[in-house]
Amino acid sequence: MSGTKLDFQEIHGQHPNNSKANCQKDQFEDILLVIVFVELIYDTIPYLEKLYRHQFPNIVYCGPEKPSADKLEYTIIFVDMLRGVTAYECLSAAVRSHPGFAGYFFIRNDLFFNFWNVANYSRSLIWESSEQLGNQVMFEQPRDTWIWWYTPWGLQACEGAYRDVVCLNDEYKRAIIDKKDQEFSWDVENSLNALLWNGRGANMCYRGFANLFYIPSEHVTAFEKLSFIFQKHQVYMEIAVPTIIRMLELSEKTKKLSGIDLGSLFGEERAQNDDSLLLRYLTSNVTYIRPVVHKRKFSAESRTNILIHTLVNRLNQFNQSYCAGLFS
Repeated sequence: MSGTKLDFQEIHGQHPNNSKANCQKDQFEDILLVIVFVELIYDTIPYLEKLYRHQFPNIVYCGPEKPSADKLEYTIIFVDMLRGVTAYECLSAAVRSHPGFAGYFFIRNDLFFNFWNVANYSRSLIWESSEQLGNQVMFEQPRDTWIWWYTPWGLQACEGAYRDVVCLNDEYKRAIIDKKDQEFSWDVENSLNALLWNGRGANMCYRGFANLFYIPSEHVTAFEKLSFIFQKHQVYMEIAVPTIIRMLELSEKTKKLSGIDLGSLFGEERAQNDDSLLLRYLTSNVTYIRPVVHKRKFSAESRTNILIHTLVNRLNQFNQSYCAGLFS
């Protein structure tokens, strides 16, 4: 494990500490932070570095298209994410290209992550947003009016992915009966049982906030395989991620992360342009908040620098509270 991390750091380089001294340096050195871009705004990466690199020595960025050469000083992987519909494949790509970490944390680039809130959480648990908004029984008429269920990337796509998993499980069982030498990298039947158990006897597709989640090493292989199936059917991110997680673990055993979506409260346009909302709602007990626009098309560079400086100071304040809690 340590060798893997050392190789990663040697290859991709360590960036300078961008914050004050912390009570625990490199608190998250065993986690790979995967920051995902849906839009091609890679020039915001230096700002993200200032926010996270001092505590996350290992970061990869992921997006839909290769940037200009001057941005390649950072580790960037590229996936076909259908304009963000299947952005969850970024985490699977990171697992394949950078194996060996204790866990993999996925966040969108327009989200501010107060990582001190999760510093003491178990790295062996799945972490997900507490905003799990609903579910829909498969192969029945949808009852939920949420528009995404009715799109080509909605309920029917999720049902198609489920059928593939069932077929894969049948193939596995036939291989056992026929005594064929066929290896399966994860327990497919256990995933189907977990989904059934979480649905209290019904197979369901789920929907919820999927802009951040953490998968521990114990589950990364199953996540990567399931992600491939869901991506093949182009299942929408906010359906695929909650459903896959329900196929990995019982819901009551996952760690729920609390946060605020300002776009839902005030509308996306105001939330993206009024920084006062961000600072008003960002408190020490909030694990994430979005949207955070690090660079606006028509804004001065100084405005972005002021925002980043303010956010870094907030992280330092949260760190002081965290350290005080440790030693009190």
